[in-house]
Amino acid sequence: MDGILFMHQIDEIWSQPELAPFSAGKYDWDFMLAPDGRTVFISSGRPISEDSLPEREYRIWISEQLKTGWSEPQLLPFPVNSGQHDSYPSVTEEGTLYFFSNRAGGFGEGDIYRSRQVKGQYPEIENLGAPINTTYHEVDPFIAPDESYLIFCSEKLGGFGRADIYITFRKQNGAWAQPINMGDMINSPFAEYIPSVTPDGRYFFFTSNKSGNRDIYWVDAKILESYKAK
Repeated sequence: MDGILFMHQIDEIWSQPELAPFSAGKYDWDFMLAPDGRTVFISSGRPISEDSLPEREYRIWISEQLKTGWSEPQLLPFPVNSGQHDSYPSVTEEGTLYFFSNRAGGFGEGDIYRSRQVKGQYPEIENLGAPINTTYHEVDPFIAPDESYLIFCSEKLGGFGRADIYITFRKQNGAWAQPINMGDMINSPFAEYIPSVTPDGRYFFFTSNKSGNRDIYWVDAKILESYKAK
């Protein structure tokens, strides 16, 4: 089964995976549930209309939970979606959207951007710039609900493998501190990516291909405090 899947845990036993009602199957890739638990942002190559072909690049869509179930996903307009690869959306409690894009005008092969919500819309985007974005590939941003920290993946030199996971904390003046490599407890000589923290703040999840497959791993999210001390 392809697409965004979900499972129920009943008496500590997980049910069989099912296709999420907002998923278009094989066209979907990254997604993130907003802190309100009622809004989901989806990265998808699904056709934009019924009579169009699947997209070559991914775009960001949004679906909301209504009394009748999840709404039909809607495509976020420009400037969030550029027509290039726009993916891995993550949103704060205040509605600020973080994502990565390989659109023209960035620092490197892929950059992390931010868009603040204004009256339910995302009218402007901001490249986060240095020290987060480099001339290499920065992707998969996970933003803390209170915007106090940002976890992301980078292929820049000096890491443990092909792609490593980094964390940065926001300073009192609003600027981002120098990113910290999350070390060999998380990273390996292979690629680590797709970081996220559960809504209750208890667990940190990420994906690694160190086994030869794209497997999901998790650790206690208390580990994040050790990086803050640095």
